[in-house]
Amino acid sequence: MSEAFGRGFEKMSLPYKEQGVALPEYEALPQDFLAIFTNIVVAKGIVSRDMNGKEITSGGGNEIPEGLTDKERLILDIISKGEFDSIRGVSERLSISHGAVERVMKSLVSKKLIERRGSDKSGSWVRI
Repeated sequence: MSEAFGRGFEKMSLPYKEQGVALPEYEALPQDFLAIFTNIVVAKGIVSRDMNGKEITSGGGNEIPEGLTDKERLILDIISKGEFDSIRGVSERLSISHGAVERVMKSLVSKKLIERRGSDKSGSWVRI
């Protein structure tokens, strides 16, 4: 839990230090911040499958790859969390243009990080 005194990041990092697991990564954004956490249980090899029964690869399978732009990282994170509602919604949420969201989506598809499942009308974007 974070405190108003600015020790929240330190407190969130403590269990990772104690377990010898990669520390969380933090990125300051214009209106928010992005925190990327390693799953301690997976990193320690305690479990081999996620809650859906899917085999877990090293890092938990949902880590954000290196070499992505800030916008790609943000949108990939939104998709990974199942929070992608529409291009318009993401555009408004991130305060970027509709066209920029479309370009990032196209880039993530070409990098084989996301795919469309289902129809254009009722389908959804998922992390591969």
